[in-house]
Amino acid sequence: LVEQTLSMVPGMTVANRSNPSQDARVSIRGFGARSPFGVRSLRVLRDGMPLTLPDGQTPIDYLDLEAVGRVETIRGTASALYGNASGGVIDLRSAPPPATTLALQGRSWSGSNRLRRNVALVGGSTARATYVGNIGRTESDGYRAYSNQKLTNAFLRATTEFRGTQVALVGLGMDMPVAQNPGALTRVQFDTNARMYDPSSYSKRARKEVHQVQLGLSARRALKDDGDVTAQLYGGGRSLYNPLTFAIVGIDRRTSGASARATVPFRTGGLMHRVTAGVDAQRLSDARKNWSNCNAVATPTINCVTVGIEKGALQLDQREVVTSLGPYLRDEVEHGRVHATLGVRADNTTFRVTDRFTTDGRVDSGTRAMQAVSPMAGVAVRVA
Repeated sequence: LVEQTLSMVPGMTVANRSNPSQDARVSIRGFGARSPFGVRSLRVLRDGMPLTLPDGQTPIDYLDLEAVGRVETIRGTASALYGNASGGVIDLRSAPPPATTLALQGRSWSGSNRLRRNVALVGGSTARATYVGNIGRTESDGYRAYSNQKLTNAFLRATTEFRGTQVALVGLGMDMPVAQNPGALTRVQFDTNARMYDPSSYSKRARKEVHQVQLGLSARRALKDDGDVTAQLYGGGRSLYNPLTFAIVGIDRRTSGASARATVPFRTGGLMHRVTAGVDAQRLSDARKNWSNCNAVATPTINCVTVGIEKGALQLDQREVVTSLGPYLRDEVEHGRVHATLGVRADNTTFRVTDRFTTDGRVDSGTRAMQAVSPMAGVAVRVA
């Protein structure tokens, strides 16, 4: 679980909401503490591949931590290199692959609230390639009533070397056919029974069904004097069916991105420089629809003409596209015991909505573009 992996990091807070349809709330020094769902204000990476979307949100329900060997965190502004990461960066790194050609491992455990989890792990190394992967199945009735969850997730990372260039393939996948939403409780309800469900969420059958896949391909070539050049491509899709008390939300998402970076060390006079220049590009495209939630409707209405059918009248139909482009430059300078860092990043983010639901007589299409230049500077002195 995310809270078990990150909860001991100083300055970081992870709260399990005891709601399988909502991600754990992750915050660094307060950033992200007010996120209603997902993780915001933080940049989340998996083996260097961004999981954070260009709008700043990170769904972490498809993160599988079975193959994670270490977690690197930056607690503070890191915008010079990472863009929309005002609160910090969380980079999950895979464990080293086994030294043998093929290694298999199985894990199984159970717990309270009918928790059952079974995991199969595989890994190995050959003369030219390495690989690690796992697939797991989790079922639980949850801490609260009406919080059943069934989840299958998988992860794969394979690496090889071709003429001095290291190539890595990373893949994540998830199938969650049910994650019941017990809803929020008032203080009186909580004091009465903290495990109860919200009556409206139960009668409206609030829940979440998610299917997601993301793949990334990266290449790294070392340069002399500890420099390197890296490039990365990634993309994926996510489908969401999310009945809520006020509506049913359906999203068909496509994401893609690319990045390139070069680090070149050199010496001028008595100063040792390490200059990094790069650019990140991302695109998010959501086809979003909302329908009336007709569960618990006893008699026909305008929005729920047929009793017993969950999806009622269409309320919203739009295409949401977010694109971002961020070039950056950083210089690390060393002179004796003094280490200075200077950096700047220019982010350009555009939100575009195309309204396809025009039967209400309104056209809510629009575009908003935002630009920001984020400088940073720091000095560290090694006393002894």
